[in-house]
Amino acid sequence: MLILLVITAVAVSLAGEFLYAYIAELRDGTWVRSDVKEHHEIVRVMGRVSFKPIRDDA
Repeated sequence: MLILLVITAVAVSLAGEFLYAYIAELRDGTWVRSDVKEHHEIVRVMGRVSFKPIRDDA
């Protein structure tokens, strides 16, 4: 019985963590401009962003 209680507590805790992270991500993105949101979505879909290196011609 104790094992079932511990397993249930761990499962509920993990579900709560995922829900908290999801809500925090939604709340964090609501105040930015729409074009920044679109850029964020594009970057998320791409998975990574590659930038050209900065050349120092000095």
